[in-house]
Amino acid sequence: MDEKQRHIVAYAVKMNRIERGLSIEELAEMAGLAAVELEAIEAEEFALTGVHVNAIADALGVANWVLMV
Repeated sequence: MDEKQRHIVAYAVKMNRIERGLSIEELAEMAGLAAVELEAIEAEEFALTGVHVNAIADALGVANWVLMV
């Protein structure tokens, strides 16, 4: 995932998490990730894969493409 796409996903994850009133720890647990991983994703410091995007999207109850546009 390139830098621009990582920025888009990071922003979308953070906004969706906040809209749902979830903490980083809560969403991370729901997605099966460590809180430090999700924190790094939102800070654009983590090399995302499709597996991460799918897990986060599932936890948020949205289609994975929602996090990528």
